[in-house]
Amino acid sequence: MRRTRRVRAEAGTQIAELAIMTPFLLLLVLIIIEGAAMVRTHQVLNNAAREGARLSSVGDNQCSGDATCLTAIQGAVVQYAAENGVTITTAQVTVNQSKAVVQPSGIAISASQVMVTRPYPLPLLSGLPWFGIPATVTLAGTAEFRNLY
Repeated sequence: MRRTRRVRAEAGTQIAELAIMTPFLLLLVLIIIEGAAMVRTHQVLNNAAREGARLSSVGDNQCSGDATCLTAIQGAVVQYAAENGVTITTAQVTVNQSKAVVQPSGIAISASQVMVTRPYPLPLLSGLPWFGIPATVTLAGTAEFRNLY
């Protein structure tokens, strides 16, 4: 008989514990989903910058201040990102073909640097301002390749 009384006294505690933990579990799931999408977008931006730097460092693409040439490189970066599901504009792509990179030996070499920045909204988590989560974060990808010209 005592066993039955003890079970009756603890009846419903699992439901109460689940009710307390459910908001935390949902928040954890939202953070994982948003984090995975943000990491994927950041990886696409890094790959787009790498593709732009590779394209910019090839001898045929030495722009020497030619705006049309730089726009073509920016367009290739935008296209690469779009093919991988990330929308950016040419204004978010910066190309610098005269970046000086100092080697460990102390010799500076000419390199092409491409930087891509994009604001990333956090739609699932932005409704939770009491956790200090911002509505958007700025993601950036940068790549440098030694110039072959």
